[in-house]
Amino acid sequence: MILQALYELAEYEGLVQDPDFEFKPIAWLVHIGKGGKFLGIQGTHYTPPAEDKKKPRPTPKSFAVPREGGRTSGDRAFLLNDKAEYSFGMDPEKDENKKRSPEKLAIRFGLFRERIKQCLEATQDEGIQAVYSFLESVAASQQSVQLPEDCVGNDLFGFVYSPDGNTLVSQREKVRAYWEAQRSTSADTTKTVQCLVSGQQSIPADL
Repeated sequence: MILQALYELAEYEGLVQDPDFEFKPIAWLVHIGKGGKFLGIQGTHYTPPAEDKKKPRPTPKSFAVPREGGRTSGDRAFLLNDKAEYSFGMDPEKDENKKRSPEKLAIRFGLFRERIKQCLEATQDEGIQAVYSFLESVAASQQSVQLPEDCVGNDLFGFVYSPDGNTLVSQREKVRAYWEAQRSTSADTTKTVQCLVSGQQSIPADL
C-alpha cells in the first residue's frame, strides 16, 4: 500500500514521466557559440520565498539532464553536465593544499571530452560539435575559462549552444535520441521481474 501510494504521488507530480532524464540543480550555464567560441558562464541561482524565520539561500535552478545514477569510487564523467574538475579540468577549491593534482584533473577532463566525442560521432549534432570544439580548444590552451568566484566543488555545469537560448545541449533532439538509445542498449531486456507496485512484468531498474 505504501509503495502504491508513493507511485501515485510520483505520477501526480510528474516525477516518472521520462525515465531517461532526471532533474538536477545546474548552477552554471556555459554558453558556446558557433565554431566552439566561448561566450561566458551564467549563474542560474535564485532566492526562493522565505519560510518561517529562516533566511533563504540562493539556489541553483534544476534542469532535466541525462539520468546516470550516482558516482561512487573511481573516475567517471557524466555526459554534458558535471563538476568543474570534469567539465574543464579545473578545481575551484581555494585551499591550495586541498586541490586535486593536475594529473587527476587532466584524466577527468579527458574522460568528459571522450563522452562528448562519442555522442558527436553518433549524432553529428551541431550543438555537440560546438561544445566539443570548445573543450578541445581549452585542452590545447587556445581558449581559457575562468571559474565564477563563488563556484564550489559540487556545483554542476551545463552547456548551452547560443542559437538555442538557455536550453541545455543535452536537450537537443539528436542528443536526447542518442541518450535514450544508450540507455536502451545498456539494459538487459532478456530479464524481467514482477513490479512490486504495478504487478506488471518489467525490466529491472539499475540501482
